[in-house]
Amino acid sequence: MSTNYEIFIEYLDVESGLSKKTIDNHKRNLIKLRDLELLNENQEIILNKIENLKNLTLSQKLQYYSTISKFLKLFNKPNDKILEKMKMVNNQLNKSYKERNKEKKYPYNMKQINKQINQFYTDKKYKNYIISYLTKTYNTRNKDLDIAITDNIKNIDNKLDKNWLILKKNSALYLRNIYKTSTTYGKKQHIIRNKKFVSSLSSYYNNNLDNDKSSVYMFSNWKNSTRDIKKLLPFNLSTADLLKINLLENNTLNAATKIGKKRGTAVSTLQNNYNLNV
Repeated sequence: MSTNYEIFIEYLDVESGLSKKTIDNHKRNLIKLRDLELLNENQEIILNKIENLKNLTLSQKLQYYSTISKFLKLFNKPNDKILEKMKMVNNQLNKSYKERNKEKKYPYNMKQINKQINQFYTDKKYKNYIISYLTKTYNTRNKDLDIAITDNIKNIDNKLDKNWLILKKNSALYLRNIYKTSTTYGKKQHIIRNKKFVSSLSSYYNNNLDNDKSSVYMFSNWKNSTRDIKKLLPFNLSTADLLKINLLENNTLNAATKIGKKRGTAVSTLQNNYNLNV
């Protein structure tokens, strides 16, 4: 006979309709909850034990509560107190996002950064524009920008050890195969229809394509990636700098969640590594 744990795993995989990322998160949480012997406890004990766990951020608590709430609901067990706690933690997180880092100053804001990115396009600095656009839009890390460009998707067959930009007539497909958390979040793809981006990509590709090759590499030498990328970004900022500035100007949990989804980063990681003390 299957255990409730096994039934819940099957529910996540077959019936939940959730994304792979969300399912994987619930599975990781479920293992921890099982190890804490919380799956068969009542709401009061669950709340008490989770609240007393040391070194657990509000976001991590919220993730645990979300998983246990779904677990309890599946087996028709009361979860009203868990839901009430989730609402309270959500409110705390949103308040913290609005108040965090009030005294922290950066020399540039997103308005200035966007203006400089557009200036790259005006000055026909297409490589600068491409790298800056991707960093700003998808909150990329350095490794995400180790990219090859082609105008034919067939050219990437058996070459998935690289990130790709596939140039089309009115759009571009950004395939991220290799990035820091790819083993957790899987391959990502984004369709880009921004006219300036497509124009910049086309110009850069055609200006750098050799007759005997089918693709163009953004970086021929990846050893000094941080230094090379900073030279291409507005005001010589790093990819991490752009992320921090973006987070400071988007002080809601919803905005941070969207950034995490595009970047391939848990909200709790954004908290721990980017001065988000919530």
